[in-house]
Amino acid sequence: MLYRVAFRLTGNAEDAEDAVQDAFLLIWKQRDQLAGLTAERGRGYFVQTVRNTCLSNLRRNHGDKADEDRYDEWKTVIPDSTPPPDTQLEAHDELEQVFAATETLPPKQAEVFRLFHLEEMETDEVARRTGESEAYVRLLLSRARKKIKEFIIPHSKK
Repeated sequence: MLYRVAFRLTGNAEDAEDAVQDAFLLIWKQRDQLAGLTAERGRGYFVQTVRNTCLSNLRRNHGDKADEDRYDEWKTVIPDSTPPPDTQLEAHDELEQVFAATETLPPKQAEVFRLFHLEEMETDEVARRTGESEAYVRLLLSRARKKIKEFIIPHSKK
């Protein structure tokens, strides 16, 4: 799953493997701080770490002619500078709310939501993985999003 995310971002098998390996090294160095993560949050953290590693590598290597076209595709995704701390804090809080909301979902909705949004699978891939029809996967996604929205709105007013 992590390799697939990296490959989608890099478009290159070697770069994807390197990014996953770099991400695992970063996570290993932070293992003591991550010990309390639930499986669901840990999965999301792993995916985000791989994504950040890929984007950092693309940003770092964008001067190379070989990577220039790939960088141009992603430069709208890669920020020119680090966002201000208040923006980072808000994004972190929103992500925490989504993770908390995901834990309140029925198991099938949570699985479909995780596969689609965190593992970035297409609906047909999610359907094959779960053994459900694509129409049912779309229905589960719709219900999951609605419940997450209902969960987050009251919690954001605290």
